[in-house]
Order: sequence, then structure tokens, then C-alpha cells
Amino acid sequence: MQPRIRLEDLGWDEWFKERAKEAVGKGLVPARVIETHQRIYRLRGAKGEFLAKPTGKMFRAAGSKSELPAAGDWVLTRPIQGHDEAGIELILPRRTKLSRKAAGEDREQVIGANLDTVFMVTSCSHEFNERRAERYIAAIRDGGADPVIVLNKSDLVAPDVLPELKAAAEAISTG
Repeated sequence: MQPRIRLEDLGWDEWFKERAKEAVGKGLVPARVIETHQRIYRLRGAKGEFLAKPTGKMFRAAGSKSELPAAGDWVLTRPIQGHDEAGIELILPRRTKLSRKAAGEDREQVIGANLDTVFMVTSCSHEFNERRAERYIAAIRDGGADPVIVLNKSDLVAPDVLPELKAAAEAISTG
């Protein structure tokens, strides 16, 4: 048996409670999406982790994949009696989201939802690319989260290069 979890420790707050109030009164249970695999989702709720699938109605109503659950989403589920799984009936509105254009397609791909802070880790080595970092920071800000740049592998660059990289990262992250 899994230990009980406080939803507040997962990010559940008054903003989400207000948006879920009516549905929770109808027997739906809130949970947070922690992992996605095609049409199967791993959720964490007050009673621990469990698997869930969108109901057929929800799946048919989704106009695109961006309207299906993403990691970080809060969903309302209906437990399936006798099983350790549930049906996802509703996605609560997203407070923030990190998304991009899907590779080779003209549609949005939601990478994560309801993120407060996003840490962008980039190497100090020759892989550091200011323009790419600017694009990522812009995408994070556009989604409503606070970006943080983390420079790693500083031991791979000459000591005199490190201040330049730090200055570039600070310039990108201003504001």
C-alpha cells in the first residue's frame, strides 16, 4: 500500500481548487500527471501513483495532442472499481505551459504544464549557443514560467573563457 500524499505538496493550491470545485463534488478525484506514454499516463494523487487513460469522450473531444494531458497537468479522474487505474475525464486549465512546434509538423507540442521555474542546463563547452539559449528562455517566459540558466561542465573551458560565458548567460536572462 502506497503512503498518502498531500496534494499541496504536488502543487495543488487555491487556484486549482477553485477550477475543480464543481467536478470534485461530482466524485472526480484530482491528480497530477507525472509521466506520459502515448495514451497511458502515470498520475500521482492523494492515494499515491496510478495509471490512467483519457476517457473516449475526452479523447474524441481533443482537437489536437496539445489538448491531451501533459506532464505537470492537473487532471480530474474517475477511479475504476477493482483496478489500480482511472479514467481521465477533465484537464484543469493550465496556469503555465512550456511548448514548442512539433518537429516536422505545424502543431503545438506541450512539453510541460503548470511549471513555476524552468532550469535550462547548458554546457560551457563549445556546445554553448547564445541564440539557442535565447530561444529557450523566450519559450519559457512566453509560457509563463521563470527561467534559470545553469552553466555546467565549466571544467572543460579555459578559466579566461568562463567570465565571458557567464556574462552571455546573464545578458540572455535579464528581465
